Amino acid sequence: MKQKILTTILILGIVAFSAACSKSDVTKLSAGEDTFDRVIRTGTIRCGYATWFPGFYVDPNTGKKAGFSYEIAEMLGKRLGLKIEWTEEAGWGNAEQGLQTKRYDAMCAHVCNDAKRTKSAYFSIPYLKEPMYVMARADDTRFDHDLSLINNPAIKAVILKGSIFEFTANDAFPKMKTFDASEFNAESDLFSSVITKKADVTFNTALSISSFDKKSPGKIKAVGEPVNYCSGAFMLPLGDDRFKNMVDSGMQELIDKGYIDDIVTRSIGKKGKLWFSAK
Repeated sequence: MKQKILTTILILGIVAFSAACSKSDVTKLSAGEDTFDRVIRTGTIRCGYATWFPGFYVDPNTGKKAGFSYEIAEMLGKRLGLKIEWTEEAGWGNAEQGLQTKRYDAMCAHVCNDAKRTKSAYFSIPYLKEPMYVMARADDTRFDHDLSLINNPAIKAVILKGSIFEFTANDAFPKMKTFDASEFNAESDLFSSVITKKADVTFNTALSISSFDKKSPGKIKAVGEPVNYCSGAFMLPLGDDRFKNMVDSGMQELIDKGYIDDIVTRSIGKKGKLWFSAK
């Protein structure tokens, strides 16, 4: 009798474990599957994301996600007939790692397309373009009329390692010293480091600078002319051409039909100084 009870418990345990494994593995890659195969099999794109107002942000009280990148991803899913699952918050400077380890299928945020990062990830076609400026304290006039003065070992810049901010700093001002901001609170760290004089300058898009100035007026400013442009795109798994082609086709349709311009305009205003259309 005791042996029968133990056998029954063992069988029930095996069944429960198998069911749990089957449920948890349903969205994972099966043997020989690439991302495209898994997405088609499950009808779901698992999205990684990073917060950067107003592109993507999360209400701290409700957990509700919003922003123009969020809306674009959700609309892309509808056009492709696929569900968008918001799987994991990722760092801006190391988003490729989550793609390589299959934790998510795409980084569904406006990652700035940069050639150096294509060694480890694909980018979708861009859906908007933002001018990028040197950012300094509002009362710092040293570089107002000559950005070349930044190219000096005595000048410190705060950057986000592995991102277009680092690449822009190194390309435009190679003699300048840089230090890294944290991954998951990157935007506020960039701004606060400049305001508190830990850094002399940083780099950011006109949109981010404008948004911060509305919340904390008179603390920062954009200096001079743009030093680079951010072509915002989704980051995709390297080598999965079928998945990239599907995402690109859906994105192009959203661009051609004017949906993306409508979403971004509704979120941040008409294109012009802060952003440009990807067309």
